[in-house]
Amino acid sequence: MSNCISHRDGRRARKCSIVFSLACTLFLTGCGVAQPLANAPAPPQPVRLTILCPDGRPASGATVAFPFYYFTGDLNPPPDPQTPQFPKYQADAHGIVSIPASNGQQKLVVAHSTGCTELGPDIWTRGGSVRLRAWARIEGKLTLRGRPSSGQYVEAFGAFDPGDQQLSFAIKSRTAADGSFAIERVPPVGAAYVERFSESVGVAFPWTKINVDAGQTTRPAVGNTGGFVVGRLEAPPALVDRHDWLYSGDIIHQEIPPRLPMPDDVRNGTFEQRKKWNAEFTKTDKFKTWSAAAQNALNAFRGYPMEINADGTFCIEDVSAGTYELEVRICRSSDLNWMSDLGSPIAMGGSRFLVPTMPGGRSDEPLQLPPIALHSVELAVLGQTAPDFTAPRLTQGSLKLSDFRGRYVLLDFWSTSCGYCIKEFPSLRAVNDEFGKTGRLAIISLSADEKSADALAYVQKQDLQWDQVWIGDDAGQLVSERYGDATPNILLIAPDGRIIATDLRGDQIRAAVAANLNGASKGN
Repeated sequence: MSNCISHRDGRRARKCSIVFSLACTLFLTGCGVAQPLANAPAPPQPVRLTILCPDGRPASGATVAFPFYYFTGDLNPPPDPQTPQFPKYQADAHGIVSIPASNGQQKLVVAHSTGCTELGPDIWTRGGSVRLRAWARIEGKLTLRGRPSSGQYVEAFGAFDPGDQQLSFAIKSRTAADGSFAIERVPPVGAAYVERFSESVGVAFPWTKINVDAGQTTRPAVGNTGGFVVGRLEAPPALVDRHDWLYSGDIIHQEIPPRLPMPDDVRNGTFEQRKKWNAEFTKTDKFKTWSAAAQNALNAFRGYPMEINADGTFCIEDVSAGTYELEVRICRSSDLNWMSDLGSPIAMGGSRFLVPTMPGGRSDEPLQLPPIALHSVELAVLGQTAPDFTAPRLTQGSLKLSDFRGRYVLLDFWSTSCGYCIKEFPSLRAVNDEFGKTGRLAIISLSADEKSADALAYVQKQDLQWDQVWIGDDAGQLVSERYGDATPNILLIAPDGRIIATDLRGDQIRAAVAANLNGASKGN
């Protein structure tokens, strides 16, 4: 059972950098002025370290930093105004540095021209000498379509501690005229990754796992695998003469993970029944087998960002054999940012295609895709008119949103695989029982299940007495995209068609409906 909020863009997210997080702890001593405690422990003392080079000499000028620090190969980076609580410290000519007291939970990283190391929390109690490990080095040659590729970026990335990615590194090198590159000062962490990195779209291509050891040079093969795909995008006519938008797109290959072996009576049961079964299932050997198969499917994921020219033409290189989905958006230029190539879409489109098996695993013959027409989209926005749609009911016939004008409408986007969606049905049932018979409120649940039969079986088993439609096909996907492409997603629409509440959960659903229906009654 999945109890996670799902988002198709989330499932298609690519690696842009290693994501790290900071956990902050707040200690409260009560109201007013805190009084000293009897037998209070002595305040923590600064720690004094002597930093030594790999050969034992003092590491003069070594930098010591806290873990909220993204190492890019710069030994003396300027202070980061975003993280002033994590200053950096410099060792003196004898390699000696004194670090102010910590709460004892922080790790440290030390970097010097001769090497680096990570220090665990125990350093705050023991102090003393620290010997650095020599830097690793990565070198090689980038080849695309059988020819050296110059002016491209190759990036090495990883974490000092695989179990704790608070301290990560990403170091880039640009290829020379002969395609050669060298990445210096790579932390010797053992397992790391290397990839071709696109500056134009700010994201990376599929990466290769490598080993980087102290004082050693690793020579990975980068590029010159698979084939290349070419094609052309056709923007909607209304956008052709505008210059306030940009293309954004990718192609992905993913394997469907094995279906969770949940009995039908549990699958069509309540959230609590699923939760209980899931807790018991995770203790079995069958779970281990299923989990391994699911992980294999996840590991088979491959994603390639698209570098799209202004005229809509594109070329995607190093694409291995498999079936791919291509997804493209046209976004307003002002909505793009360094964290994501996805802004607010004003048009989108896509296709599916097959890259056939290639002799030797690569080919210099392009795979030409037919032109891909993009369509304008109207997105659901709070305070604006809800995009109209027509969708098939789970039983028979179809339903059109605009036919419900004059009534309040709750839209509920869900799927049987979404545990949190199932969790909302008791709240929706209660609202339907209380307000549905008044004739002033309609509830429409839109199932994103791949098979409508799965949704129908659940609805019938739970006796959900309100409108049920299916949006699991390509046409339904357009409806989902207009409304945020997420489950669960519950929103309220006013009688005039405006969206008046979004992201409703649990008791919020009844509160929003009651406030609007009761308020409208008083107004009349």
